Order: sequence, then C-alpha cells, then structure tokens
Amino acid sequence: MRCRLSFETVESENRALTIFASTLVSIWHMDKFHMTVEYISLYCIIK
Repeated sequence: MRCRLSFETVESENRALTIFASTLVSIWHMDKFHMTVEYISLYCIIK
C-alpha cells in the first residue's frame, strides 16, 4: 500500500486517486474494513 501520495500537479493527483481507488477495491475484496477506514482517514489528512 502506498501511503505517501504526491499532489504537486493535477496529473499526480489523478494518479494518486487511481491508486487510492484500486487499493480500496483490493481491501474491500480482502474484507479488511478497518484498513479501509484507516486509509480514508490518511487520505483526508493529506487532502
């Protein structure tokens, strides 16, 4: 899981959102809800 996301440009932000979405799908697939919540919290803090 990538925790360090770069939002320097719109392109990197879109790439980060893509990683974020695919990570959510993976976590949801593994049924690890607490990790999803943790990742969303991390994302909101960065954003």
